[in-house]
Amino acid sequence: MRLRASNHWVDYDLNLYLDIAAPIDEYLDGYFDVVEKDFSRADMFDYPLTIDHLLGVGLVAAQVYVKGVIAEHAAPVPEALSLGPLLSPRSSVVQLINHGANFWKHADSWDWESPDWRQARILRALADVGIDGDQHVLFELLSRITGTRRPSLMALSPYLQQWHDAMDDEYPEGRVQEAQTRAAEGWSPLLDKDPR
Repeated sequence: MRLRASNHWVDYDLNLYLDIAAPIDEYLDGYFDVVEKDFSRADMFDYPLTIDHLLGVGLVAAQVYVKGVIAEHAAPVPEALSLGPLLSPRSSVVQLINHGANFWKHADSWDWESPDWRQARILRALADVGIDGDQHVLFELLSRITGTRRPSLMALSPYLQQWHDAMDDEYPEGRVQEAQTRAAEGWSPLLDKDPR
């Protein structure tokens, strides 16, 4: 929920995301320090994989925030995900956050020889920003989004705020009230299946 307070917004749901992102970023800093000082030791203990898993947890938390905002606005999911800052001509940052979260949750069970349409869509979006889907996908994705080789989940906050602003512009308050009414009646876009 996002409320107007004098000259700024208070976004309670984004604050919840940040409460999850902050401790993960602290763990990440420790792992990044070891990787930078002694990569062979870090590789031996598979720190790069651990880093990707920590980023995956954080991306899923961001995805929960995004899906909540979409539900509040009663917005169509594909259109909502395309709003906000772009990382490539065909992919918004929020689309890539969503793809990264889905990649982390599901890639271990994929048929890499014959990907279905969902897998292919995720892999295409990652390829559009120069990620081949082979190793350390989430590290590479967050590095591209944040512009650093030491990515931080907290650094996604400005992108999520800009996206939320775009959602408010595209789906104004009347739509939010409509969504709240529909939610009170038991309907949720998160439970409906997206036919795309």
